[in-house]
Amino acid sequence: MDCLHTFQPWTLDHLGVLAACVLVAAIVIRYARTVRGTPAEVRVRLAWAGMTLLGEIGSTAIWYLPHRYDRQDSWPIHLCDLAAWITPLAMLGPWRWARTLLFFWGLGLSTQGLITPAVTSGVLDATWWVYWAQHLGVVGGAVYLASVDGYRPSRRDFAFIIAATLLLVFIMVGVNVSAGTNYMYVGNKLPEQRTVIHALGDWPGRVAWLCVLGTIAFSLVWAGSEACHRIGARRADPPGH
Repeated sequence: MDCLHTFQPWTLDHLGVLAACVLVAAIVIRYARTVRGTPAEVRVRLAWAGMTLLGEIGSTAIWYLPHRYDRQDSWPIHLCDLAAWITPLAMLGPWRWARTLLFFWGLGLSTQGLITPAVTSGVLDATWWVYWAQHLGVVGGAVYLASVDGYRPSRRDFAFIIAATLLLVFIMVGVNVSAGTNYMYVGNKLPEQRTVIHALGDWPGRVAWLCVLGTIAFSLVWAGSEACHRIGARRADPPGH
């Protein structure tokens, strides 16, 4: 079977993995909501944060093996990598800045890692497993914050995520120019797998377009969060009560 050795986006294999990720996240989050505020929910939270962190550590370890190491791919500084490192802080700690980063990076940007995955190896390769564990952990962790913790970004949080992400882009452009790399896809290279980035024109102009698209994505996430909270409030307090 080809799926055992190679992975191609937008195939039945891809759709199957996406369905499995949605199912796992839905089951875990639904259970966490039913046991919210109990030691059982703490264990769920620890397990989810641990899965994400182990996925990121495993991915980093695999890509640093001598036969795999490549400066172009091995450094754990893509945005999804950074979000994975932050996930335990956001889910286990009291820091709102970490929750804000995970919420917006997870739902606004890391979802692209599920829709247009960069993994090319199949199920028999460890990179397949750590890739999906990492991305499921990040995106699912963001949903967990909203569904279980009731996280609701404020205007200040929205301003923070825009400023923090633009600063990170500025730093990563410098890193990529210096090292000849393409981390966070803001360098003067294109991803091997075809993504929306291929339609954004030449570098450095496409960096500006990426910033615009990122801001739009964050705006949609914020608007969606506000809509969900308002709908939830109306259901909790129906007219006439």
